[in-house]
Amino acid sequence: ILENMHISETFKLINSNEEYNIFDKVDMNTYKQIRKEMISCVLATDMTFHNFYVDFMKEQINITNNKNNDKDSKDNKDNKDNKYYQNYMNLLIHSADISNPTKPFDIYFKWAKLVVNEFYEQGDKEKELGLVCSCDRNKTTIYQSQLGFINFIEIPFFSLFADLFKKLNFYFETLN
Repeated sequence: ILENMHISETFKLINSNEEYNIFDKVDMNTYKQIRKEMISCVLATDMTFHNFYVDFMKEQINITNNKNNDKDSKDNKDNKDNKYYQNYMNLLIHSADISNPTKPFDIYFKWAKLVVNEFYEQGDKEKELGLVCSCDRNKTTIYQSQLGFINFIEIPFFSLFADLFKKLNFYFETLN
């Protein structure tokens, strides 16, 4: 819901005023393609797609590692690049979205406290409405939540990310 709202508001803003319309000189087919790609990228920040991107990275690493054994590797790579262009863009946006623990500790911890507080507030509201509480401030500490997030989401993800994007391995190094 949040991701849909963000992209919807983005296009409302773009279309609300000539001054904001960065696409005013773009032909309609190109605009539609860019819009489709932007929507896909923003929706990729939804954590329900996280495992898809983990599997996608594993697949891409496997293709890269096996390319020397494949006489048609260049053709396969070209086909994969064309086929997975959007997945790569989405993967990069998703990685940026979950990258907070890969930042220097003072920046990371400041944002972690804000995010966990937001989860606590959601849990408070869920309790108030008689719903299942997704994050109970009386049962979960910031340290527990972050340790779980780092161990089960961040480390598996960014270790693959570092294998796939060798020049971006500093994210994983900072995380460690």
